[in-house]
Amino acid sequence: MTIFTADPSGASAVNLRWSISTDEGDDILGFNLYRRELQEGAIHKLRIRPGDVGEAPVRENYNSPLQRDNILDWHKVNSTIITGTNPYSYTDTGVAENTQYEYKLEVVRDGDYSETIGTTMVETGNPESFEVTLYPNPSSGIFTMKYKGDISGISEVNIYDISGRLVDVVEISGIDNRTSDTKAGSYEGELTLDLTKLSDGLYIVNIGDNLQRRVLICK
Repeated sequence: MTIFTADPSGASAVNLRWSISTDEGDDILGFNLYRRELQEGAIHKLRIRPGDVGEAPVRENYNSPLQRDNILDWHKVNSTIITGTNPYSYTDTGVAENTQYEYKLEVVRDGDYSETIGTTMVETGNPESFEVTLYPNPSSGIFTMKYKGDISGISEVNIYDISGRLVDVVEISGIDNRTSDTKAGSYEGELTLDLTKLSDGLYIVNIGDNLQRRVLICK
């Protein structure tokens, strides 16, 4: 059994995660990822940045249905075969904002035998209309959230560990020192984010729909 998911990371990246049953991994050499746009738009240049996975030399899989049959619109995401440990993850930074994509996960087995074992879809978002800086970073858990822009609709943030697991939902607190900016509807100021109940480590702070910041807690 394979679990294959895709989640937007900001407006121009997609986090892909998958896991396989323990009895399926004996003859697996690695994986390939393919994507295509599900709506009209330009073909965007790939910008590859492997995630928390290993790399190995490229294997030309002529038995791959997507490569062998030259199926239109599908583009290989990874430049090297994806290896690592179960569960696996990869970050695709070759996507455009506000666009729907379909992904296929291909497993490469001994003997250059390949097959598609998962399909998923995702839609990237729009850039947020505000900027956020968290400091000091690293910190013992208390962060100042300096913002510029309208964040009036945001009262809490989601906190994820580096594996993508949601570990907490934290309310933004503190005195709102917002002052009118030169543009109507735009503000800037500082608030407080208390993450002291989390253990030491690296975390991802999701602010709004598309903005992410990484923070390091060291107590």
